[in-house]
Amino acid sequence: MQRDISKRRAVKRAAGTLMIVVTLNALAGAAHAASPVQAIRAVAENILGRDTVRSVRLADEGGTAVIRWESATYRTANKSEVTRELLYAEAALTVGAILGALSEIRRIHFTMVRGSQVLARGDSSRVRPLTVAYEAALGGGTYTATNAPVRPAAPGGDRAAQEL
Repeated sequence: MQRDISKRRAVKRAAGTLMIVVTLNALAGAAHAASPVQAIRAVAENILGRDTVRSVRLADEGGTAVIRWESATYRTANKSEVTRELLYAEAALTVGAILGALSEIRRIHFTMVRGSQVLARGDSSRVRPLTVAYEAALGGGTYTATNAPVRPAAPGGDRAAQEL
């Protein structure tokens, strides 16, 4: 039984990885055929949906993209915690796809909106992790994911001592 669950997880993980690789390859091909602004818009809208990107401009001699998009995941019925998680995931996918497909883009500043309401603003680059600052209506605050590796604890060992 445990073996079947492990196999299913491995298959799901492999399928997810394959999907990401195929998507990034397709996006990269489309991105190189257009101007940088058009390429950024195309990549973002492949993730978010058609006509969701409100504006795109380049700054810092073309190395920084400044994007404003209509959130694809925001729902007024969701609780604030759920909304924050969905917005972060939306930003991570979108920014990751752009940075993965367009090597000339080194940094991305973005604003996620719903109509005229700003939901969150954020920043990411090739050397700094994604940071999302939520507006007061969503509880405010800034979130940055930590990618610290977690080492497994030895049976009966002191976990705190192992994570030094």
